[in-house]
Amino acid sequence: MKNSLYFPVPSPFIGWGKGHSDGVLSLWREVRRGVFLLLTFLLSLSVKAQGVDSTYLSSLDSVMQVQQMAQTLIQRYETLRLREEMQMSYEGTQSLMRGITLYFTERGYRERPAVFRPSDAHVNLIDYVPAATPLVAAWALRLSGIESRSTLRRMATSSAFSMALTAGLTCSLNAMVNESSPDESSSSSFVSSHAALAFASATILSREYGHYSPWVSVGGYACATTTQMLRIQHDKHWLNDVFMGAGIGILTTNFSYFLTDQIYGVDGINKIELRRHDILRTIRFMDNPTGLKILSGTEVGNRNADLYTEGAEAQIVTSAAFSTGIDFNFYLNPMFSIDAMFRAATSSVKLASVNGVAPDPLQSSVPVYEGDKIGIYHADVAAHFSMPLSPTVRMGFRTFFGVRHTTSCTFSPLPPHPSSFHLPSQTRPELGCGLDIELLSSHNYLVGITGDYSHTFNALFRNRYSISSFWKIFF
Repeated sequence: MKNSLYFPVPSPFIGWGKGHSDGVLSLWREVRRGVFLLLTFLLSLSVKAQGVDSTYLSSLDSVMQVQQMAQTLIQRYETLRLREEMQMSYEGTQSLMRGITLYFTERGYRERPAVFRPSDAHVNLIDYVPAATPLVAAWALRLSGIESRSTLRRMATSSAFSMALTAGLTCSLNAMVNESSPDESSSSSFVSSHAALAFASATILSREYGHYSPWVSVGGYACATTTQMLRIQHDKHWLNDVFMGAGIGILTTNFSYFLTDQIYGVDGINKIELRRHDILRTIRFMDNPTGLKILSGTEVGNRNADLYTEGAEAQIVTSAAFSTGIDFNFYLNPMFSIDAMFRAATSSVKLASVNGVAPDPLQSSVPVYEGDKIGIYHADVAAHFSMPLSPTVRMGFRTFFGVRHTTSCTFSPLPPHPSSFHLPSQTRPELGCGLDIELLSSHNYLVGITGDYSHTFNALFRNRYSISSFWKIFF
């Protein structure tokens, strides 16, 4: 039996009047009632042969009317969903805009002199492993006979368009912008081809097999987010590079599917059917959206700190941080939940000045220091109030309390200057608040955006602000 795609029920088919669940389940109740009446009618004919009186005829008419209504509504649903599936999707625009914004806002930091030690020569190949995993998984499933959204021909066409457009656009930008990577091992830092491939692969996997389980889609995007983190950790890209790559990968893949659909039309797309699961998923979004969020975003805040050693004073400056993490929302009622929040942020750090004088590679009096990475980890518990604004949109506010751990880092000058500065690790309590918006998308998972402010009683990086996009799975 073929596996069909399934999606949340759009609002034209559901009456959210006095009791939204009544409107959502009304169609299924009528269908069950019609089937019951039909079986009763046929059974009565088989048990005792007799003339069909007006009662039976009336029951039969009722069954026919209900079935006709249900069939019309379901056909309308399938037609609209197929039309929506073939439209251009603009997911990825947020990542693209974030990358463009960071390209300009972080320019001053990128131009500060510092030396980052080159990573192992094999990290470029190693980082392709999580980047290519979703694409390999998608084609392994297809070649093993597991049915996808598209026929083999359509999937091959979409994948070929996606890889060609992604590679062409990233290579063109690499050549035109000519920006050095943090470790200066490459002059094609902008944009990250690893991130572009990773998110193109994750989008192909989601488009073809996301209807089986939300874990398929979210697992693919988790691999892509891991690729972003690795490229930052290995000093191969700046923050704006990996977000630009993510946006390019998602948008070019969605455009590739749109282009393929225009070429082949409706031929070769598996039928989109309405399932009971889709209706219950919409109800859960309104009544009990307990679930797990996987986040990817940026974190900024106090970006300077003073260090002292052997009578010398130095000031460090940090870049905007790449932030990822998970949130678990446990709803006690339709509007209140207890959240467990975990975040990991990675920021590049440079020495801005020593005794008030900025390092200058042309002068030996103030040497250029090695740059480093600093990790900021958050573990918090939140009280979260969230309310539905419509059948497909929720907005929430939360306050949280927990701990923040900041890792240590060391700044060593290039020879022959022996002095160095050290930033010790710290663990401090923190508190904060945040806003979030959740959207019940046409995919088998939720999407949204969240923004948080946190404060710690600490002289270093006291105030932090983060904004992240997320994918959410219901439990």
